[in-house]
Amino acid sequence: MPKGRALAVMLLACCLGAWVTPVAAADSTVMRVSPPLFGVFPYMSPASLATRHGPLRAWLAQELDAPVNLVTAPDFKTFARRTCQGDYVLTLTAPHLGRLAQRDCGQMVLAVTANRSAAVFVARRDAGLASLADLRGQTLHAPPELAIIHQLGIEALLQAGLDVDTELTIEVAQSHNSALLAVLQQGGVGLVGLPTWQDARRSGQDQLVEIFRTRDIPGFVLLGNPERLPAPRLAALSRDLLTLHAEPVGERYFQGSGLVRFMLPETGLLEALDPFADRAARALGGQ
Repeated sequence: MPKGRALAVMLLACCLGAWVTPVAAADSTVMRVSPPLFGVFPYMSPASLATRHGPLRAWLAQELDAPVNLVTAPDFKTFARRTCQGDYVLTLTAPHLGRLAQRDCGQMVLAVTANRSAAVFVARRDAGLASLADLRGQTLHAPPELAIIHQLGIEALLQAGLDVDTELTIEVAQSHNSALLAVLQQGGVGLVGLPTWQDARRSGQDQLVEIFRTRDIPGFVLLGNPERLPAPRLAALSRDLLTLHAEPVGERYFQGSGLVRFMLPETGLLEALDPFADRAARALGGQ
């Protein structure tokens, strides 16, 4: 890797505020100069992502016998572009963006999380909202349009007979957690992913109630960059991910992240997300 790009990669990790100190010494000059970047989709704040996915980063560092830096991006669009540009060696991302990176950007799918997700509409308990029909005239706090949760939410509203252009006000939040916070502080309705909603319920957010839940979708996708790691090493990593949940570090990781074990995607699982991947590609200006 050219020295200029190596420096830029290291600066990127620091500037995003989600850098995590390496725990293993690299066994090659390349990895010592430029530790592999583990990119995590910015569905939460950088600090929260580092806490929740830190155990996975540590496990990856051990598996690769090299330091691994956990990074994110300031927004969904930047993250998706960096993924497709190959900026990350390993990437944990939303399912439709994982499919896009696999299909159009040459990234390798190592595993998917076994949990299913969905888009969940939530509101303050004292708002008196009980169904999608009650959302007329409300402000909807939603993640960016690039998010599959945003797309699922709009789909559900249209199927319920609401005109999203005239009967609701959509306020775009930076992340799923930001959407929940906006509901608590400003009222209205939040649109978030199921893992975020489950985490809020576990943390005691009983002032919020679920109004509606959409059809489910796959969980997160873990990608490997074949231009940065050789295919045999990625294949070995993919194999080892399948038993991570049985290790102590894996138990801590899945319990802390609210996710479920890694598995190989069944045939057609990610291909079914092509309509969402196509919308994402258009939002990104094509790949």
